[in-house]
Amino acid sequence: MASSTSTGSPKVDAAVANAAAAATPQLTGFGLYSRFALAGAVCCSVTHGALTPVDVYVAFSFARPDLGALKRPEARGRSALR
Repeated sequence: MASSTSTGSPKVDAAVANAAAAATPQLTGFGLYSRFALAGAVCCSVTHGALTPVDVYVAFSFARPDLGALKRPEARGRSALR
């Protein structure tokens, strides 16, 4: 008599057994923490690398409005709060 997990096909049963044996264990503890830390570091690096030049440009244009292409709203005669 076949077991309750048997599909009735020896090939399918073997494939299911192989897949179950090859399944990777769930990460816990330090392995899980290090994976999340690495993902956070990569995301932070990409964001910082993309936005720092923008911030430098904006700060430069506010410090030297005569040299920057980005003008302050007050310099154009308008309020910054509108």
